[in-house]
Amino acid sequence: MRYDFPIEYVRQLRITCDRIGIKSTANFWTASPERLADAFNEIGPEQWCPRFKKLTKWLLEPFFAAALQHDWETSRPYKSWSMFTTMNLRFIYNVLQEAIEQKTLKLVFMGILLAMLCQLFGYRTYLKTTISNPE
Repeated sequence: MRYDFPIEYVRQLRITCDRIGIKSTANFWTASPERLADAFNEIGPEQWCPRFKKLTKWLLEPFFAAALQHDWETSRPYKSWSMFTTMNLRFIYNVLQEAIEQKTLKLVFMGILLAMLCQLFGYRTYLKTTISNPE
């Protein structure tokens, strides 16, 4: 599903990812901004219940660069439990990078909580999430 983020917004988020040291797979850095926009959902998939989406949005707002990278990995076609766990460990690292960039200790704890929520409750959604023509 396309969430209609402006391509320039997504392009700037990837520039932010590079500037603050976000870690990702190689194809994140070479993907077109249009492909990244196809994967980026900002606050979680629409099938989540409204309360969980509200909590996730509250947690995620300071971490949109990490979210872009995380959504990219979530949308990849090859999936396994170990890839899911690695993706969420990388997400912890990336939200820490954003928290350090924003110089707020509170964000460190929020970022770790967000990654833990993804790990605990996100596997079924992860298995179902794809984008058309992913590469």
